[in-house]
Formats: sequence, structure tokens, C-alpha cells
Amino acid sequence: MTCCTLSWSNGKSSTFDALLVSPGVGNQFVLELEITAGLWTGATASTNLAAVSSVGDCVSTPVTEADLQSTEPWVLRPAGATL
Repeated sequence: MTCCTLSWSNGKSSTFDALLVSPGVGNQFVLELEITAGLWTGATASTNLAAVSSVGDCVSTPVTEADLQSTEPWVLRPAGATL
């Protein structure tokens, strides 16, 4: 299922799928994106995210809301590109 839509500065758009993965380190996540239609179809990107605040603590109170912040620049790789 396609998650969301990106709007580019030239008026074009792209849709993408997103996956949030926990590497097992507290308060850190990896966000992986794949553009599924529109400009840059097939391109991928990933970035590390860290939780900077939350409602709840995962210990005594379930987390119901969290603010995540990228800890590094985003890099969009064209379809078929390798690191």
C-alpha cells in the first residue's frame, strides 16, 4: 500500500512507501522510503531517526505519541543505485 505523497517544488508529485525499523537501540529508528510512482520512481532513501520527546515511556506508561528527528542528512538514491 502506498503511504504518502511528496510534492516537489516544480509542481510534480511522487508517491512513496515508508518503513520504520527499530535496530534494537533505545529511542533510535531507521526510516526507509521507496518512491513508487511519479518523479524518481524506484528511488530509495533512508535515514536514522531519534525520538526527541514522547507521551509515555514504554515502561510504566505506553507511548501514545513521539516526536522523531533525523540525525543525518537525507540521501535520495536513483532506482538501481548502490551505496
